[in-house]
Amino acid sequence: MDSETKFCTSCGQKILKKAVMCPHCGATVANLNGYYAGKNKVIAAVFAFTLGALGIHWFYLGKKMYGAIMLMASLISLILGAPLYVIGYEDAKYSEEAALQALAGMGIIFITVLIACIQGVRILTLSDEKFNALYLNSDKDDDI
Repeated sequence: MDSETKFCTSCGQKILKKAVMCPHCGATVANLNGYYAGKNKVIAAVFAFTLGALGIHWFYLGKKMYGAIMLMASLISLILGAPLYVIGYEDAKYSEEAALQALAGMGIIFITVLIACIQGVRILTLSDEKFNALYLNSDKDDDI
């Protein structure tokens, strides 16, 4: 991409940097101050780092399907992991097997948190143009 062009925040097509409306889809791509309209990637990343295991960042970005998947994965990991942790923790002083069971319970829960943190880093490292092209149009549920 050269310095004279940017991506449309709705359809992702390359347009002139000074354009306020996309000639391809007719969407408004910038407000009068020149800032991109739409979601804020810093807010999305904060949601990913703090509440990402629940999929809140996906709901904020309009990706309801991905938000629901993350929420279900977190609930399943909690249902599977919490009892393993509690039972294993209580019995850990008695056996090595119970200690491993507690560790497995925490590992299952940790996986969803790790995935959310990776997604937060990915969101922060996207350029503004790419972020807006991917997430401004919340009707598309095709890119994680």
